[in-house]
Amino acid sequence: MAKRTNLRSKIAAKSQSNVNKSSIPTESVLTPDPKAFLHEYKETKKDKLLEKKNDFLNRLRKSNDESNISKSSLRRRKRKQRDALLPKMQDLLTTLEDEVQNNDENLNNEKTIADDDKIKAPKTHKSINIVDSKKYVDHQDKGFLKNLPSSRTKKGSKIIEIQEKKQFGEVLKNSQFKQSPFDALKNAIQNRIKNEL
Repeated sequence: MAKRTNLRSKIAAKSQSNVNKSSIPTESVLTPDPKAFLHEYKETKKDKLLEKKNDFLNRLRKSNDESNISKSSLRRRKRKQRDALLPKMQDLLTTLEDEVQNNDENLNNEKTIADDDKIKAPKTHKSINIVDSKKYVDHQDKGFLKNLPSSRTKKGSKIIEIQEKKQFGEVLKNSQFKQSPFDALKNAIQNRIKNEL
């Protein structure tokens, strides 16, 4: 029976300690809003879009370095820069037109000076050496080319060079070239531009 009293005494002691613990006042801190933790924070569409935009802009800033650019786009950029340096036929044509106008004005001025003063004005034209066109045309026509040759390949650049020599020889043969070289060059370039378009 001793066990019985032991068990009863243990239970009584435990209940006494629980009463003592519950009688001690504990401070409980409550938030001012009792519903504060009921709803979790949700990211709005506006916030998501703003975050996506910022991520994208950061990636763009990082990718501006040349190390992150693909090889093909680098080659493309270099090719565009190279092509921009090449002389354009249209630019040459406009330059020649200006030169022809300047020469015509100079000739008119010289004639008026010579007529007014009865003095011969010195020649301002430089003599143009006409070279034998056979020297420049050393290629036989292989016929009509279906596609334009590429200036980037060795074979294509040779074909272009041969075509240019042939056209230059034709300009030199032209009797108009002997009379006024700038007009002849201007007309040749205009015809070439029309053919290209």
